[in-house]
Amino acid sequence: MAKSKTNLKKHLVELFDVFKHERKGFMYFAVIILGMFALNWSFKYWVKPPSIETSQLDSLMQLAVTPQKKTAKMLSIEINTSDTVDWMQLGFSRKQVKSILKYREAVGQFKSISQVEKIYIIDSLRFQQIRPFLRLNKSSNSFQDSSSTSNPKWNSRKNVTTYLSKKVRFPFDPNTISFDSLRLLGMHQGLASSLIKYREKVKQFKSSDDLLELYLYDSVHHSEYKPYIQIDTTNLSFERKEKKVFTYEKEIQDTIELNSADTFELMKLRGVGRFYAAQIIRYRNKLGGYYSKQQLTEIKSIRQENLDKFWDYVVVDSTKIKTIPINTCEFKELLKHPYFDYYETKLIFSYRDEQGKFISLRDLKKAGPLTDRYVEKIGHYISF
Repeated sequence: MAKSKTNLKKHLVELFDVFKHERKGFMYFAVIILGMFALNWSFKYWVKPPSIETSQLDSLMQLAVTPQKKTAKMLSIEINTSDTVDWMQLGFSRKQVKSILKYREAVGQFKSISQVEKIYIIDSLRFQQIRPFLRLNKSSNSFQDSSSTSNPKWNSRKNVTTYLSKKVRFPFDPNTISFDSLRLLGMHQGLASSLIKYREKVKQFKSSDDLLELYLYDSVHHSEYKPYIQIDTTNLSFERKEKKVFTYEKEIQDTIELNSADTFELMKLRGVGRFYAAQIIRYRNKLGGYYSKQQLTEIKSIRQENLDKFWDYVVVDSTKIKTIPINTCEFKELLKHPYFDYYETKLIFSYRDEQGKFISLRDLKKAGPLTDRYVEKIGHYISF
């Protein structure tokens, strides 16, 4: 019993027996832990929490819940005279406004508010949002005589736009009237340009009904401008100005040898242009030359109807074919030829490595399962 007590005491002593520097480290660590607890406990005595007035908090919460009423009202705009600032007021960007103004300039004037929806940047949803703020003054489209447009106030941008939108009526000759005068009559820019180009490039107008041939000129325009059209028919030619189309037929040439002809010689053939001539020469270079004109059918880019046009005017000199020395060539050199794929090239080189040099075409048949037709075809391009 006494011996067991002695062993337990000895075991406890060994368990808690540490070196002097280890005891110091443990003491330092314990002091740090106690200091952190004491600092955390003392915060509530020397740090005061911020005080919040409940009345102020209640007012802030009430403002967050209750939506504010908009005090600013969006002003309506006149769609035919409004400028960039007016359209930006409706929420459009400067780039979008630029597209709107270009559309208005192209059509001349908006005939109705629903026409605004045709602008590609304005969808049906956006149009419904801005519809209450758009207005169209019918007076801007009404008849205005020339006296009402005299002495406009050019210092105001809106006055300038209003002046251009007014229509003036006066007699005019569509064969001599200028672009600015057409705009003054109320024609939009596209129609005025179309009229000028038509009389310069197509023909002059012989009667007022000839204007109906214009793409943008309809019966509504015609009823509006017909009373003022006065055409001077003296010294006018009314023949349509047709564009001259130069056509030529290639003269029948002598037969052309495919293995020696260049691009210009091949282009003399009917149905052969620069592209087809380049394709014929390109395939000839890959093969090393043609042994038969039947090989032209292997060029996929040349149509059969074009081949039929010059088929009887081409011949082939097979003596000009460049051959490949089958016993000394490299693997890649043979593989580049259109008639040799990887499988066939591998068979030929395996046979050459095992059996030695090829002596005739019969030896090629011993290299593997190669058909007689294939051996005959590649026989034109190899030498022993």
